[in-house]
Amino acid sequence: MNLGMRRAATVLVTAGLAAAVSALPASANTTVPVTGGSGDWGVKLSFRNYIKGPVAHGSTELSGGATENADGTYSFPVVSGSYDTATGKTVIQFGGGVAYEGHGGILQVQIEDLRLEIVNGEGDLYADMASSSPSSSELTHYPDVNLADLDLSGGQPTLNGTTLSLGSTPATLTEEGSPAFAGFYAPGSELDPISFSATVDTGSGGGQTPPPAGGSSADQQILADVAAGPLTLSVADGTVQLSGSALDGNGTHQTATGALNTATVSDLRGTNAGWNLVGQVSDFTGDVGTIGAENLGWQPSAAAVDTGLGTPGTVTAGNAVQPGQGLGVARTLASAAPGSSAGTFTADAQLTLGIPADTVPGDYAAVLTLTLS
Repeated sequence: MNLGMRRAATVLVTAGLAAAVSALPASANTTVPVTGGSGDWGVKLSFRNYIKGPVAHGSTELSGGATENADGTYSFPVVSGSYDTATGKTVIQFGGGVAYEGHGGILQVQIEDLRLEIVNGEGDLYADMASSSPSSSELTHYPDVNLADLDLSGGQPTLNGTTLSLGSTPATLTEEGSPAFAGFYAPGSELDPISFSATVDTGSGGGQTPPPAGGSSADQQILADVAAGPLTLSVADGTVQLSGSALDGNGTHQTATGALNTATVSDLRGTNAGWNLVGQVSDFTGDVGTIGAENLGWQPSAAAVDTGLGTPGTVTAGNAVQPGQGLGVARTLASAAPGSSAGTFTADAQLTLGIPADTVPGDYAAVLTLTLS
């Protein structure tokens, strides 16, 4: 589910000035980075109860480090953010997500990568969402949607030492958030209140470098507004030609072999939330017969791409699957766990099609679908 995020990066650059030049007063940097913590939000109590109830017969799945609290609400990890001690501008980026499913999968609501923003005393909650409903069973994505308005009349975020916190704050569904919520609730509907407690690094929030002997110095603040990138999948080519059939090593049956075209996964969301790439094949069909999908097996391999920027993430290839136990059901080609999924990765596989002895000679074709989530 990503998806949209903005992160503020602050760098202080010191410029030495010659002794003959008078130093101008440099304004202190009042923005401090947020380095960790957690936030509590339950989405909407009545919706949680509906999903678990006898009508929807649904389920709830948490991901990316999100956990369930004792009262049924959720705790989302704080992964980044910033706080301006002078203006109160606050950006809190949460990791993880929650996915709901009901009515046998017809109703789906997925919420992840929450971002809380407070500017000029007004608060908004953003999220990457996807949803479907009985009236529209197709899953529709809503990246970085403005999901909720926050009522800050009860208090703004407060900084106490290195702890930045916001008490229980009412939230209401926005005009943009209503369709992202599968149209289940009208704009203005009350959602669960949200709160957070985060750690800030006050040591990087300003202060000036002492001037060297015989000279002076001045600080310049350089800001970079980094938007979240996508989670993408691309494939080198759309066709794989297997070799002509030949006896296997034991001489017991025929096989056809080949190599899957390289799949490339790029996780540029900035959340390190993890991802999973699976593959499933249809039956092989021809003019004169069918070869079951379970007869296609593979031996996956995967690698991280070193782009020269940052530390490459970690990717794990899926398990080998033998013909006869094959890809008629979804099998993992490659995956990256939360905390190490950011970056670019390649995934490959050696393919082996086991050919049953009663297969009529001819040309056969199937479609292998790769799905990234």
